[in-house]
Parts: sequence; structure tokens; C-alpha cells
Amino acid sequence: MPQSDPAVPAHGGELSHAPVPAPASVAAPAAAEAPASGAAVRHGLLCLGLAAFWAASAWTAAHVRAAPPLHTAALLVHLVSLVAGFGAVLAVDYVGTLWLLGRRTLCQVLDLAAPLHVPIWGGLAGLTLSGVLLEPHLDSGLTQLKLVLVLLIALNGVQAGALQRRLERYGEQRPPRPLLLRGGLSALVSQLGWWGALLIGFYNAQR
Repeated sequence: MPQSDPAVPAHGGELSHAPVPAPASVAAPAAAEAPASGAAVRHGLLCLGLAAFWAASAWTAAHVRAAPPLHTAALLVHLVSLVAGFGAVLAVDYVGTLWLLGRRTLCQVLDLAAPLHVPIWGGLAGLTLSGVLLEPHLDSGLTQLKLVLVLLIALNGVQAGALQRRLERYGEQRPPRPLLLRGGLSALVSQLGWWGALLIGFYNAQR
């Protein structure tokens, strides 16, 4: 005789068939595992693409000699990109500091940071592309350090974007301490990278 589905007594003495839910401890990780692994693959591919773009720019800079008018135009683009990219970074970090002091909410910080990703990435791309035409001294240790800092800024920007999406899930709630520490470390790396590249570029321009 075939067995019937599990039945649960309902109000009024009737029986209503109801599926047995899977334990939360089993269902939740399984549901989150696929999106997390997919995001990790996308971030890895993006980092590889950025590294390839960085390497191609450095190689091109070593083999290109720009005419004086083109060099001047590249310098203008370089300065505008610096103002746009670094200015947006300073704005985000400033509001983040206000949040740490209790003068802004986390949602306010994230709402400000979201649209500023465009000038940050645009400024970084403009700095890289225009720098190719500025005839950098690639045999200089300081210039090589600047190139490494630029790559570090880009890779840090990828993980900062992923971190922002995780923080958005908490709304007005305080995120876990590890995420806050990761955010602080990301901001520190960003500031060190931008300021380091700026100061090295300024020093090289005086030589």
C-alpha cells in the first residue's frame, strides 16, 4: 500500500499536507555558495584584466615618444584625471571619517560613494593612459614604485566595490567588526597609493 505524504493537523481537525522544510543550516550555505563563488570568479577575472592593462600600458610607455603638442595635451589630461580621481577618493574617505565619528550614517556614506566610483575609475584610467605619453623614466626605482602603486590602487578598488555591496545589505545596522576592519584597511591602502603616486610624480617632474 503506497505511503501518503506527511500530514499536519490543521484547525478544525482536518489534515493539510505540508512539505517538510529543509534545515536552515543546510539550505542557507548551499544557496549562498553559488553566488559567492561566481562573484569570486568575476573579481578574479577583473583583477587579471586590470593587471594585463597595466602591463600593456607600461610596455607601451617604454616604446612611445610623443610629439610636443601631444605631450602637452597628455599632461593636461593627466592633471584633470588626478583632480577627478583623487578628489573623489578624498570625498569618500572624508565622509567615511565622519561616519566613524558618529556624524553620518552608514547609508549616507554608501549613497555618496556609489556614484563616485565613476570619477575614481575614470580618473585612474585617464592617469594611466595619459601617463603612457609623458615618457616616464621606467629605469628609475621611484617610477617603478609609482607603477606598482597604481596597480595596487586598481586592485584595491575591485575589492572595495565588493565590500561596498556587502555593507549595503546591513542598512542602518552596524556591520560585523571584520568588515569594518576590512573597510578601514581598504581606505588606508587607497590613501597610501594615491598620495604615494602623487608625490613620486611631483618629484619626478622637478628633475
